[in-house]
Amino acid sequence: MFRVSTQHSVCLLAAAFASSAAGATSSYTVISSGHYDLGAHYDPDSGWHGYVWDFEARKALDAERTVLWAGPEYRREVPAANFDRLADPGSTVWVLPDRLPDHLTWDEFLYLGLGTQQQEPGVFRGGANQRGEKAMRLVSVEGSGVDRGGHFAMWYTEGLERLIWIFTTRDGIDESDRFEELRAGFHGHYNTGFSQPGRYDVTVEFYGDLREAYGGGSTAHEVTWTFYVSDGSMDWAQAIEADDGWYYSPAFGWLYPVDDRWVHSADHGFWYVRPKGNGVAYVFDPQWDSWVFHSADLHPWAYDAELGWVTGAEAGGRWHFVEGNGWRIQQRS
Repeated sequence: MFRVSTQHSVCLLAAAFASSAAGATSSYTVISSGHYDLGAHYDPDSGWHGYVWDFEARKALDAERTVLWAGPEYRREVPAANFDRLADPGSTVWVLPDRLPDHLTWDEFLYLGLGTQQQEPGVFRGGANQRGEKAMRLVSVEGSGVDRGGHFAMWYTEGLERLIWIFTTRDGIDESDRFEELRAGFHGHYNTGFSQPGRYDVTVEFYGDLREAYGGGSTAHEVTWTFYVSDGSMDWAQAIEADDGWYYSPAFGWLYPVDDRWVHSADHGFWYVRPKGNGVAYVFDPQWDSWVFHSADLHPWAYDAELGWVTGAEAGGRWHFVEGNGWRIQQRS
């Protein structure tokens, strides 16, 4: 069996990267389930703040440090022509629906909406009971999903069948891509859709007219929310770049690429990875001195060079294969 000599290089690299492993995961949040709202508020003293509101923790997460993860379980086929502002009938799309499915809980489902829970009433002009209103417009959508020809959309259903589109990029971005009457304390859930896997950096501008007591005039602020849409593959190219050289991979979690083959895993130490595309990868773990071949299509089976074809339960504690938002290989402790 092919072997890789690792002892000397692993010791040196471990010393170099051990101190930075914890920092990457603590400063960058990846969300794949739970109840969240996208929003921004204007504070008369400190200005604008964009956020992802965490309902369970009752706190605002920094929009620039948060990724919203839509895994392969959100895939569906476009059912009819009235979805043509996202994709053609019969196409595969990813949709975060506007209501929690009966058979799931928030621990298993990403329930996403728009909200202004942090906005102090009366700062902006207008609105029912003088609570004040601001608005938002779509500015741009960029990323690897768009580079693959993907589109982004947000909509709700009126009555049984009529779709009301808030944003859609398939016909470009224009003045119709806006959402008004965002009064203080607003909260609502909407369908959020994507037509290709990959990263989507969705930038919106919040704007409104301030009351005289808060300086008057108009004010505006751009916020970017990052979505990652996964098809469950182990494609190395689909990793999200965080900062300080760290990446988040749908297959392997937090990683620091040392060179074109060696990576340091924040959870498991060093791996030698040979991705082959199409959801296939070979991984060498120095701890076990063994290769494992794995792919999304083969799950829960994998090929261990020492053990042969095994499932996670048959791997004797060497490997544990976890199904989730992307097929992830996780070494047992």
